[in-house]
Amino acid sequence: MNAELFPKFKDYLGYRGKEARVLDLVLNKFFKTHYDANKKKNEKRRKRDSGVKFKKALDDRTDRFIFLKASMIQAQARGYHCHLTFKREKAERDEVARIKRDQMKSIHIQKLVRKFLARLKVIKMAERIYVKYVDPSTEEPYWSNPRTKVVSWAKPKIFGKFSDVSHPTLLPHKGTEFVIMCVNCNMEIVDLVCQSCDDAYCSSCFNSLHTKGTRKNHKPLNINVCMECDYQLATKTCETCTAQQHKACNYCDVCHKNVHRFEGDGKTKKHNWSWKVQPCVECKDFAARWRCEECQDVYCTACFSKVHKRGSRVNHKCEPLSYYTPTIHDHYEREIREKFRRARKAGDEHEMAMERQRKEFQSARLVQRRFRGFRARKFGRAFLKEERKKVRDKWKQRKKDNLVRVTKKYQALEPLGLAKRLDSDSMEEAVLKRIPILLRRRAKFWIKKNLQDNYWFEENIKDKKKIPKRGFDVGKYEELVEQVRAGGWENGGSEGTTVVCIVLSLKSLPTARSLRSRPSMVGLGCLESTVSSRAKWT
Repeated sequence: MNAELFPKFKDYLGYRGKEARVLDLVLNKFFKTHYDANKKKNEKRRKRDSGVKFKKALDDRTDRFIFLKASMIQAQARGYHCHLTFKREKAERDEVARIKRDQMKSIHIQKLVRKFLARLKVIKMAERIYVKYVDPSTEEPYWSNPRTKVVSWAKPKIFGKFSDVSHPTLLPHKGTEFVIMCVNCNMEIVDLVCQSCDDAYCSSCFNSLHTKGTRKNHKPLNINVCMECDYQLATKTCETCTAQQHKACNYCDVCHKNVHRFEGDGKTKKHNWSWKVQPCVECKDFAARWRCEECQDVYCTACFSKVHKRGSRVNHKCEPLSYYTPTIHDHYEREIREKFRRARKAGDEHEMAMERQRKEFQSARLVQRRFRGFRARKFGRAFLKEERKKVRDKWKQRKKDNLVRVTKKYQALEPLGLAKRLDSDSMEEAVLKRIPILLRRRAKFWIKKNLQDNYWFEENIKDKKKIPKRGFDVGKYEELVEQVRAGGWENGGSEGTTVVCIVLSLKSLPTARSLRSRPSMVGLGCLESTVSSRAKWT
């Protein structure tokens, strides 16, 4: 009903809160119009109503405001649409300009690439036409054009700064030249090789040496000359070139490299070839010219010098080779294997003989050990029986002497050093018993420092594992008694001369004065020597 009576009702649906209450008050209280069922009465009442004009003016103002805002929205929408259209057209124009610019750059790059590729193609063609040689004497390169017959020591300008003939033509020198003289006359180049004699000869020498005996049945092998240089001996045969040219293509080492220098560059297929002689074991490029006796290998001249230029290999013995075919090399290896087999057999026989000798030695030692053990047990039992008897006798004597030791007379004389020596007394007891009890401690202290002569003279020690004698074990009873009476560190005696019976030199011994100043050097005068009781160190 409100929507029908008030068309602007929906415009105010968005109001909330205070604004909604104010709008409701204005519209429903001040500007409210009462309607009846009678249409005419309503019309009259509407005209009488004072708020109709105001509502109409308000509606007009609202319509103008809405029109203004709608115009503004349309203007903004049209401006935004025009802006998008301008940006799209500008992007299209920029894309066309970019494509044109890229096309120009591509054309420029293609021009440079075609120029570079054309130059590479021309250089490749020049590499196939020009021949680069290296002078073996000066090692300087020079270039030759076979079509124009022009030879130049300067590199052609067509190669530029960084390009050149990739495979220079080698010229033979003293190390690579394969020219072999006859082993008999050493004047003619070899024509034939006898694989039974393992040597190469010229025709006249071969005929003269193989006219009788078993050599008459030897069959020679012809030696071909290189088809390129026509003076070096052929070392290789190319099966591919032979099939293409319908003739035997034999080359020397240098010419084979020169003829097949473009082999493996991507356009030329690799040729199949085989060796006519034994190659160098190091480089596999040149024929073997030397054989090392210690290394048992074959080398070309350059590789032999390189391998044997330092270390122990400098002293290796070498043997020059003639036309050394694989068959001759097989004969050499067979001889080496036979030599090793004989050496190994001799070594095995030597080891067997040594093993047999070792077993015989072990058997003899076992018999000797058994015999010595039997003999030692036989004499050992008697020795042990005798020693045990001595121990028992000493024990019995000790028991017997103990009866004397407990007597009052012995106990009274023993502290004074006047008791007699008993048979069961040890060396220490017997010696210390000769001096008063108050002096025994000092004498015992210094006598314990006595050492055998070998302690003072180490160069005379024969058995260093043997412990030297010390203390009361050094010297005789009389000497030790004289030492303890002197206080333990000096010998007694009156003025006179010294008589010493000793096998050692006494020049290095200290004097009596130094002995007194150094009590640790005691007992030197009585160590295994005989000194007179009336003696003095001088």
